[in-house]
Amino acid sequence: MRKNKSWSIMVLVVLLLSLWSGGVLAVEYPIIIMPGGTSPLSDFGQQLESAFNRSAQTIGQTNVHTYPQSVYIQAQNNSSNVMIDGERMAFEAYTIDGYNYFKLRDLAMALNGSEKQFDVTWDGSKNAINLLTNQPYSVSGGELAPSGQPQNQNAIAATSKLYMDGNEITLTAYTINNYTYFKLRDVGQGINFGVSWDGSANTIRIDTASDYRSEKSLLIIYE
Repeated sequence: MRKNKSWSIMVLVVLLLSLWSGGVLAVEYPIIIMPGGTSPLSDFGQQLESAFNRSAQTIGQTNVHTYPQSVYIQAQNNSSNVMIDGERMAFEAYTIDGYNYFKLRDLAMALNGSEKQFDVTWDGSKNAINLLTNQPYSVSGGELAPSGQPQNQNAIAATSKLYMDGNEITLTAYTINNYTYFKLRDVGQGINFGVSWDGSANTIRIDTASDYRSEKSLLIIYE
């Protein structure tokens, strides 16, 4: 019994010295062989290796750059018609919590040449989007083009800053498939164009000849 305890103590000392020197079992200390050709470290070494492998797998999983599912919100494909100044236009838009979300560049392209036209630029140094009101839109390519993925998607709150005519503003926005979608009513209020909903025709109406009215004021008018 004492002999077994001595061997256990010796193994523990060798292991501690190995870890202290910075090398796990890959050290310069001799491996003592027991009678019969077995090593007191063999079984323990396998258990230790298994534990290290499990730890490495756990660390690898926590280092994966993914967002927890709780961060995402469901974005539903918006199948509503969109009319701008009486003309029907096709948008790839989404509905989140009952509100409609559009790409800024799509809206800028659709409103270009109207009384409520605006330009969109990107400032990489500030990680910011710039809106310039009453300016013609600078076409970048790909506006109003369908992505081929109009089905429901996961959305995550956007983090880019937004400036309008040099002043920082806050608009509700989400990132979907690497594109930023903004709440249509927020954009309408910021640019000051009319936004209304025609439930009987399943149609979103944008009117550049009128000013923006809040949902509360619209309810009062309709009532």
